This record gives sequence, structure tokens and C-alpha cells, in this order.
Amino acid sequence: DIEFCAKYADRCALMFDVGIASVDAPRKFFKGKRFYTTSANRMARTCLSDAILAEDIILACGGMLEKKPQNKKGIDIRKDIKNTKTDTIKIETEKNRKKLQKKSLWVTTLMLLVISLTICVGVLFFDSRKYYFISILIICETVMMFSMRYESKKPKARDVVLVSVLCSIAISGRMAFFAIPEFKPTTALIIISAVCFGKETGFLVGAITGFISNFFFGQGPWTPWQMFAFGIVGFISGIVFKKEFIKKSKLLLCIFGFLASFVIYGGIMNSASVIMVQNKITWQMILTALVAGMPFDLIHAFSTAFFLWFLSGAMIEKFERIKVKYGIMTT
Repeated sequence: DIEFCAKYADRCALMFDVGIASVDAPRKFFKGKRFYTTSANRMARTCLSDAILAEDIILACGGMLEKKPQNKKGIDIRKDIKNTKTDTIKIETEKNRKKLQKKSLWVTTLMLLVISLTICVGVLFFDSRKYYFISILIICETVMMFSMRYESKKPKARDVVLVSVLCSIAISGRMAFFAIPEFKPTTALIIISAVCFGKETGFLVGAITGFISNFFFGQGPWTPWQMFAFGIVGFISGIVFKKEFIKKSKLLLCIFGFLASFVIYGGIMNSASVIMVQNKITWQMILTALVAGMPFDLIHAFSTAFFLWFLSGAMIEKFERIKVKYGIMTT
């Protein structure tokens, strides 16, 4: 707020190219600058070069400034009114936030149940053959869950663009390491997305990444399962780090990524390998699939920890900066 700085600051400075390019008292600092100055100075500098604030122009034109209403003690009444209104707004905002959180929790839980039910319907009634149809349904349901995060506030274009970029990075990462089985940065990137932007974004990035990347790796009955597995890893990551059950340190993030890839993703996909091909499923089949898939799960888990170690620090710092600077997904 340039006007605020010009009115209340004792000293102003302009930083450029890792250094201070200009520093002075507010009036001298903003006077004579062509772009980085107040609106009043830009409007009147040709005839009133010393005008920095709107009050300067008003006084120069013979106008009178409005006096602040004061009570008997000489205290600015408007400050008291403003503070009272601010406190009231804060209380109401906190109440609304808690209500929205509860509603969002119920909606998210319901959507996860619907997504799980969608996969079950695909297995039981479509015999896993309508996997394109099931995959599109999952994406639609996930987008609904993502949109509910904003409640009455619609997602902005910049929010949607950011999610698209996150999905593109995760898909590109999976394709870049296609020659190395299971050694890919995909899960690590999904976890980073969830850590920075929440559980709904994590699920959405995971689900879309699983669907789109399989256009290159091959679509099949496994696609809805991969979408769900990637999505649930992102969803749990968002919960764990949003509630600060685990701090965002590099080591803890790598340990979590290793366990999430091995236990959650590996557990879902190994179990799905039995469900997709067997009519009569037993616990022995599931256990055999879990044991047989351990070598691949270990490689996947190690790769997730590996990429989190080298990527998480810089990416989280950048994403957090973008989120604060542009107000992206802060509701």
C-alpha cells in the first residue's frame, strides 16, 4: 500500500536485484519517481511536484480536510468504532470458518465413499470393462470434492491453472522415468501438492495424474485403482501435514513418503491385482499378492523418498510463496 507507506512510514526503500536501489524519507522517496509512487503524485506532479498524498492536493486547491470526530477525552471515536467492528467481524468469521470446516469434512467423507462405491460398481456390475466410464466418473466426483473446498466461493482461474500445472508436472515426471520400473517422482510430486494446497488438491492431482498418464502407459481395468491409490495418498498427505501431525521437515517428509508409497499405494494396487482377475477372493490371495509385490513397492517407496529429499525443499518454498503472494487456495 504505497499511500499508507507515504503517510505513516519514517523511511522508505526500494529493493531491486538483491540490493537497495533507493532509500529516503517518504516525501523525498516518492517525489520525482515515474512509476513507483503514489496516485496523487502521478496525477498532480506536472503542476504540484511536492504533492504526495491526496491531502496535499486538497490543501493546494484551497480545500479543507475533514476533522476526525473526537469524544470528550480527545480520543478518535472512529478508531473505537472500527476496532469494535473488526472484533465482531473476527468472531463471526471464526464461527463461519468452523461451520464450513465441518460441512467440508462431511462432504469430503461422502465423496470418498461415493468414489469407493463407483470403483466397486465398476468391478461388480461392469466386470472392470467400462474403465474409461468409471475413470471419468471418478474425475467428476473428485472435481466436485475439490470445488466444495471453496463452499460458496467459486475457484478462481488461477487456482484451476495451478492445479493443471501440478498435474502436468506429475504426469511429465512419470513419463520422464518410464524406462525405470517403479522408480518415478509421481507420488512425491502428489505429496508436495497436498502438503502445500490441501487434501482436496492432493486427491485431484493424484486422480488426474493416474488417468492422463495412462494414455501413455496404457489404459485398463487398473486405471480407476491407480487413480484412487494416487488420490488417497495425496488426500492423506494433506490431512497429516495440514493438521501438523508431522512437521514439514525434509527427513520426516521422506519417511512419510516412503511409508505412504509402500503401505497405501502398494496395499491398494496389490489387492486390486487380485480383485480384477479373481471371482472368489480369499485372504490368502490378497496376502500372496502383497508379498509378491513387495520388491516393486520397495523400489517405488525408495524413489518417492529419494525425490522428496531433492525436490521438496525448493518446491514447497516456491509454492508457499505463490500461495501467499497471489492468494491462491487460501480459503
